[in-house]
This record gives sequence, C-alpha cells and structure tokens, in this order.
Amino acid sequence: MSEEKSVKRTVWRLPVLMAEQGLRSVTDLQRLLEGVGYKVSSPQLWRVVYEPPKFINIELINALLNALDCTPVDLLGVEMVDPSAAPPEKTKPGKKSEEPAPPKKTKKAPKGKGDAKEVSAKELIRLVGPKLSPFPLPDKKE
Repeated sequence: MSEEKSVKRTVWRLPVLMAEQGLRSVTDLQRLLEGVGYKVSSPQLWRVVYEPPKFINIELINALLNALDCTPVDLLGVEMVDPSAAPPEKTKPGKKSEEPAPPKKTKKAPKGKGDAKEVSAKELIRLVGPKLSPFPLPDKKE
C-alpha cells in the first residue's frame, strides 16, 4: 500500500496579523496603508482581508509588509493538508457554516410595460427609493 503524501497549502494570515497588532477594523488597516503611501478603497481592502485573494498586487504586499512591519512569511503561512480531505468551506466572517442561508424576500416589480419579474426587497428599494413618511409642519399662528 502506498501512503499518500501531505500537500502544502498557502494560508492567508492578514486577519491574524491585524488582530495581533490590535487593528480592529479594515478602516484601521486602511489608515496604516495610507500612512505608507498606498491608497485602496474600503470594499476592496475588506475583500483582501476576509476573502483570501487568488491574485494580489505586489505593491499591495509591499504596502502591507511596511504598514504592519512584518515579513512575507508572517503574511503567508503554510499548512500541510491531506489531499484526500475535502476542501474547506468558504464562509464569510461572522457567519456559521452550519446555518442554512435565510430565503431571500422577493416582491413583484411594479406593473407596467413588459412582463413582471421577481425582484428582491433590496433591489426594489434601489429602484423606487425607501418609503417616506410626511414631515409634520408646524401650525401657522396668525
């Protein structure tokens, strides 16, 4: 019987480094990166932190290394993985993988020309805006 060899896999350790350095949010990291001359949007930086990147810009790696005062080995860890094991599930921070996702609420689009289609509540608000309540006007004193 041949024994299966473990395989090395790269581990993205940026969230761990942030925690070790007391950075509680992406905004804190964004400020550090701006301090070393690297500008990046909050949504893009959130993806870099919490969704291990498939590709990454070397300028961003250099900025992270300088901002966090760390080495590439600190940023990218290596773990041994059994090749016969199932790949890890992808989950977003704060979500449990055991819980099924709640069903999306949908509403019919306003009637008009063309076929009615199902749209989510979020999409409907984007299309027509939020519900507004009237602003009370003070009584006129004469």
